[in-house]
Amino acid sequence: MGYRMLIADDEKMIIQLIRQLGHWEELGIEIIDECYDGEDALESILRNRPDFVLSDIQMPVYDGIQLIERVREHDPDVLFILLSGYRYFEYARSAIQLNVVDYLLKPVDEEQLNEILEKVCRSIDEKRRQEADHETLVNYQTADENSRRKEFWETILDRDRKEDRKFLTKERILEKFQIDFREKNYQVIYVDTNLAGILGTDHSVFSDKVKSYIESAFKGVAQAVHYEGFIGHVLVLNYGEDRQNEVYNAVSVLFYKIRDLNEIYGEFRLNIGCSLAKDSPEKLPDAFEEAVSAEWGHLVFFGNKVLKYEQVSGLMSFSPTDLISAEELQARMPEIFRMCFRTYMIC
Repeated sequence: MGYRMLIADDEKMIIQLIRQLGHWEELGIEIIDECYDGEDALESILRNRPDFVLSDIQMPVYDGIQLIERVREHDPDVLFILLSGYRYFEYARSAIQLNVVDYLLKPVDEEQLNEILEKVCRSIDEKRRQEADHETLVNYQTADENSRRKEFWETILDRDRKEDRKFLTKERILEKFQIDFREKNYQVIYVDTNLAGILGTDHSVFSDKVKSYIESAFKGVAQAVHYEGFIGHVLVLNYGEDRQNEVYNAVSVLFYKIRDLNEIYGEFRLNIGCSLAKDSPEKLPDAFEEAVSAEWGHLVFFGNKVLKYEQVSGLMSFSPTDLISAEELQARMPEIFRMCFRTYMIC
């Protein structure tokens, strides 16, 4: 990968000399623009995003130092080499604190110019290596986290994995899944809409909005671990005993925020089911079934609404397998987990 450079100097002869002396092809440097005052240079830098700038210290409108300061307000990553006459040498040296790579004295010397160009190219290479290493680490951590979270959710969503509930203690969840539950109450919230079926693969924007609403609704109220998959959105909430009313209010806020998206997507079905609060993460699989049963209460309580498990449990006793056979539910589980499985931690 090469390097993109901009030259700023109010003397055209200096720019022509720099063009003649630089080993551009050898160093892999492309000169993307020439500017003759600080204002034009600033506009070009912000528009073209060069890797580095060779700028005269003395120019009309903005001098070299002022140019750097204004560029830093928008893009702190652009590197600078300053060009200075001898009488402005000390002024140019003061720019080192602005993260200037180096400075050149006029008249421009070919050897010194190319040494500095090599230096700035090495700085860019090092920065790119660090960014690549960071991206690799983030991707690895994300893949590892998604793998762990997948197992966490499978343990909660698959009723046939009861033997795995031994992992659903605070200590084991932290050790095995790196999820740190600290409060006493646990609750599952199930958000179901029919938009995925209506929009097909184009529902990702809607999904992103739902995730942002989840983050804002529960911020400062409860820790929320979020799953999105074929069955819809499922939340595990962890919060203090004194925050139960706040949590229910947050669920209501979430409902109305999602419902208001009908202005964009048209009318769609939306129901949210809430489980009872539990005192142990080992009871989360039971809470998931309660949340689904509560959501399916819309078959009794018509319309879009938030439904609590206690509202349906008093009227009838049913579980998801009463409305869909155990064989069908079990048959759909592999399909569910083959779908795009994404989990998010929202604190």
